[in-house]
Order: sequence, then C-alpha cells, then structure tokens
Amino acid sequence: AYVPIRVIWDVYLYPVLKESKRLLSWEYLLRVAVVTMSVFFAATLPMLGLFMSLFGAITISHMGLVFPGILDFCTRYPDNYGPLKIYKYRDIFLIVYGYIGLITGLVIGLIAVVKEYQEMYGK
Repeated sequence: AYVPIRVIWDVYLYPVLKESKRLLSWEYLLRVAVVTMSVFFAATLPMLGLFMSLFGAITISHMGLVFPGILDFCTRYPDNYGPLKIYKYRDIFLIVYGYIGLITGLVIGLIAVVKEYQEMYGK
C-alpha cells in the first residue's frame, strides 16, 4: 500500500495540510485508514482470491512475457535482429506464449469463479 499512500499524501493531502502542526499524525492516520480498508475488503468480499488470480493471469503474463517481447522487438527494429533474425523469432515466441498464458489463466480462473458462485448460491 506504499504507492497509493504516497500518491494520496503527496498529491491530495499534503498541499492542504502542509501548515498543520500535526503533519506526521495525519500521515499515520492515512496509513492506518488505507491498511484498514484493505483488510476490510479482503475480509468481506467473497471469492477475493479467485478474482486476484484472474487479475494475476492478466498482469503476470503481460508484464513478464508480452511487454518485454514487444519492447525488445521494437528496440531492435528494423535491422538489428541478429544472425538469422533469431531475436525477432524469440520475441514473437514470447508474445504468443504470453497470450496463450493469458487466455489459459483467464479461462481457468473464470471456470473457478463460476463453480464457486454456483456452490455458494445454488444453480
């Protein structure tokens, strides 16, 4: 929760509260509120773990495979693909493999969500 706290504090709250004598207390209050809100959502939302796995399937496949492949492909364009254009084929493989992982993760995650929903609320 560090990044959201920094954004909320630096952009929104600090400009308003910079004249306050209890600046550190306000920052601690913000930190406690953000952590409490996170714990509240984790405890009250049903199937949070399943939706986190869906989110992970999207982000991990893109951040780990697709985006590096695209970036490397673009930085080597148009004539720096190495002998026999091996880097070009490697990048295409990474991109395709990343999207296969994305689709597989989404399908498995959606099937798990549907099954859990049916078990919780009946058919």
